[in-house]
Amino acid sequence: MMETNARRRALAGIALAACVVGAVAACSGGQQPSAASEQTSSPKSAPTTLVMPALQCMDWTDAEPLLRDAGWRGAVQKGEDVTNSACLPNQIGWQEPSPGEVIPSDAPITLRFVP
Repeated sequence: MMETNARRRALAGIALAACVVGAVAACSGGQQPSAASEQTSSPKSAPTTLVMPALQCMDWTDAEPLLRDAGWRGAVQKGEDVTNSACLPNQIGWQEPSPGEVIPSDAPITLRFVP
């Protein structure tokens, strides 16, 4: 008899869980939430691409926040120093990708600084 009661409670729990799942499915039209609907409800997700800003003659301390605000989350690669630039020492004298180029938000950026 105890075994039968335990089995009944287990079956009742399963039926209750199925009922809850059924109610949730009915509320959502029977469809599971898609990744797109979950993504749109998330707080300010980073864009997948961005337009590369002009960084020439900027200090890195000014350029990095500009890039991060645009959604960039990649890495910087430091190239050789630039000696033929009108920029001041320690400023960015050359960049790749070029300004205006559309790039993935996780793309690496190569910068060359004025010595």
